[in-house]
Amino acid sequence: MKEPIKVISRLIIRISPLVLFSPVAAAYVGPGAGLSAIGSIIALVGSFFLLILGFLWYPLKRVFRRNNRLEQDSDDVAVSSLAPDEVAGAAEEESSGRS
Repeated sequence: MKEPIKVISRLIIRISPLVLFSPVAAAYVGPGAGLSAIGSIIALVGSFFLLILGFLWYPLKRVFRRNNRLEQDSDDVAVSSLAPDEVAGAAEEESSGRS
């Protein structure tokens, strides 16, 4: 199977002379068709950016959640290693330090 990049680059090389050296078309695009074309282009570009954002954001979100869970687990281990009377004293110190 051919690599997609090679196929696309060959296609662009073959089509570009047709686009660059074509004669000027004396055609009218009405407002309905023009706005539809502009809206379609904006939707295509927006969906491309959302695709990139999705591919980047969700793995990063997993990493952030994993780090938060690890920090919470380490805090839970530190608190659970204290004796019951030390836990109560630590809670009182935190509440008095906040006010």
